[in-house]
Amino acid sequence: MYFDSIAAVMDMDGHGVYVWLAYAITVVLLFWLFWVPARQLRVRKLWLVADEQRRNASEVLRSEATRESDVQLDVCSESMESPR
Repeated sequence: MYFDSIAAVMDMDGHGVYVWLAYAITVVLLFWLFWVPARQLRVRKLWLVADEQRRNASEVLRSEATRESDVQLDVCSESMESPR
């Protein structure tokens, strides 16, 4: 092995601070590059699910309103046709 101890690995003949700092910055940047798009994808998926639920709910309400208006039209047309 090139280094005799863990302390020698950490020190690296005085260059250890720069080397380990470079590794740390690289790991942080890689984590950030994977985490941010994954978070945005999760948020967009949740938004799409919520939007689909809103659309389904509005279609149900619209179809119920259409049925109610059809019933009202039938009642009105029957009352207009029947003699008083």
